[in-house]
Amino acid sequence: MSNAKPAREDVLNIDGRKICLRSHHHRKARHMILRIDAKADCVLLTLPRSVSYTSGIKFAREKSDWFIRRLDSLPPLTPFADESLIPFQGEKLCIRYFPLAGAAPIFDQNILYVPGPEHKMADSVRGWLRHEAQQLMATLSASKAEKIGRPPPPIRLNDPRSRWGSCSETGRINFSWRLIMAPKIVLEYVVAHEVAHLEELNHGKQFEKIVRSLTENVDEARDWLTEEGTGLLRYG
Repeated sequence: MSNAKPAREDVLNIDGRKICLRSHHHRKARHMILRIDAKADCVLLTLPRSVSYTSGIKFAREKSDWFIRRLDSLPPLTPFADESLIPFQGEKLCIRYFPLAGAAPIFDQNILYVPGPEHKMADSVRGWLRHEAQQLMATLSASKAEKIGRPPPPIRLNDPRSRWGSCSETGRINFSWRLIMAPKIVLEYVVAHEVAHLEELNHGKQFEKIVRSLTENVDEARDWLTEEGTGLLRYG
């Protein structure tokens, strides 16, 4: 059973600019929470059941400076198409349609040559990125798990909108494949974060100690995810 009611959609007029606001009530929400839906250029508002939509809209208007700034900071929506520039491990990668490249995409000097039918380019690029993410995350997860005396955890990739990773009580780790587009220190931090949950399912002091023993640049990576992470949803 879902904990959330269907979203209500409103259009806010902020200094002559029309902003989409999608609001919904959630039985577990204790506070009003604003987020950005980077794929839809929309603001999302989660409300406790005790808070009315009218109060929620007022709250959103009061926070308009914040979400306008966040929306304006997003990179442009970029398809996986010929000559598109996308991030790959924090560097710029140029997608180039090259029908004679062979059976699979070829990566060479920050250019990804994509063969096959042009109308299937997006699927080919997405598949290549997922494969690269799977390989790297499996390797990092295994090496970091070994440091805390754990066997390599099973991992699975998906495409969530609000979480970069998660670890179940059974030890299965889920990652967003989009992390392969982030700088290496960010991807490595998320892997360390989830591997640390194999020992501590909470976010207490011992958990934090384990994370910092598994990777460097923790604070820098967290700051990047806060400021830049949502932008990864703008690609593809």
